[in-house]
Amino acid sequence: MKYQTSLKFFKLVFVVLMSLLLLLPFSTVHASQPTDSLFQRATKVYPANKTALVTTNPKGSIEVNYNSSFISVKDIFGGRVDRILWDGSSKTVKIIKNGQEAVLNFSGKTIKPAANQIILPTNWARLEKGKAFISASVLCYIFENNVELFEILGGDTNDKERIEWLNKLAFLNISTTVTQSDDTLQIYISSFNLPPDVEKQKDLGSFGNRALEVYPGSKSILHASKQGKRTVFTYESSFIPVNDIFGGHVEGDQMG
Repeated sequence: MKYQTSLKFFKLVFVVLMSLLLLLPFSTVHASQPTDSLFQRATKVYPANKTALVTTNPKGSIEVNYNSSFISVKDIFGGRVDRILWDGSSKTVKIIKNGQEAVLNFSGKTIKPAANQIILPTNWARLEKGKAFISASVLCYIFENNVELFEILGGDTNDKERIEWLNKLAFLNISTTVTQSDDTLQIYISSFNLPPDVEKQKDLGSFGNRALEVYPGSKSILHASKQGKRTVFTYESSFIPVNDIFGGHVEGDQMG
């Protein structure tokens, strides 16, 4: 009798264990289903085989074309940050501004960031012939400043990872917006280095004087975008027509 009871007990344990083993693979597969990475989401919103980078500053604009969706780090950030440094010992590129660093890691190893460093994911960047390139799709996905356009293209403004990266890289002080023609992604990137000294800004006097100090220039370029279509206006003045700025964006009759 005791033998039969023990046998039944072991049979019961065996059935329970087999059931768990049968369920385990399904549970594991379900738990490990990958979600899209930010890189994948970015390339869905901003697909590109070719790229045209238009950088703007108070003095004008420059356009550089690439037969790739990756664009030169130097073309993006040159003149906009304090320094772009290649560290041969660690095989990293550091984009340095105001004591903070965005780091591109080409070492093939995991590196521990210093307190002032942000390490970018390795699939965001490439090293080709000694030059560092970064994904145009990722750049636009993070720094797009036209919310309406971003949503039209399929972007999620509530993407928590995007928001986190935008906050982490805010010190780079850049913004982008895009147009797309055939297989070419045209990126407009801008940034203006504001005086970091708040007291200096106060000493400049009126708001108008402070604005002229921060954004000097005798000529202007306006990039107007609506539903993915872009028009570029140029002016031989620092004053630009109200209609060109707000036309189609506000209600009411247009002025002559």
